[in-house]
Amino acid sequence: MIFGRYISVLITAFATLASSVAFAQTRSTTMGVSAVVQTNCSVAATPMAFAGGIVTSSASVESAARIRVDCTAPVAFTVDMDRGENPAGEQRRMVSENGDFLEYQIYSDAALTREWGVFSEGVTSDAGPTELELVAYGRINSVDLTTPSGGYQDTVTVTVSF
Repeated sequence: MIFGRYISVLITAFATLASSVAFAQTRSTTMGVSAVVQTNCSVAATPMAFAGGIVTSSASVESAARIRVDCTAPVAFTVDMDRGENPAGEQRRMVSENGDFLEYQIYSDAALTREWGVFSEGVTSDAGPTELELVAYGRINSVDLTTPSGGYQDTVTVTVSF
């Protein structure tokens, strides 16, 4: 029993001595920390619905949609659009379930003078704000009274290049 107690006292003494050993010297270095944030932009667009989705006259009908561009840093960019899924040459067209077409245009200005699309100039921003909201102005020039009734749709791809 005395021998066991003697071993226990030795272990306790050694542990106390080992934990109180002081280091006589230290060395230091530096560690570089860096990151690269690449410029990135995203684009989102709201739907364009003409006259609440209902066209009832032979007069022109106008609508608008919002396009938002967000970039991680100020960067020059261009926002462009394709001609949609149903074009006839450069003419955008919506299609009905029956395969009938309804022509329309999208413009980058409220005066409806600058058509927006691949074959015309997109909207360009210099290296200014990191967030920009644009308006796309749509127009159906006229609906012929013989145009078959029904819903017409198209999908236009909006692209931001930076």
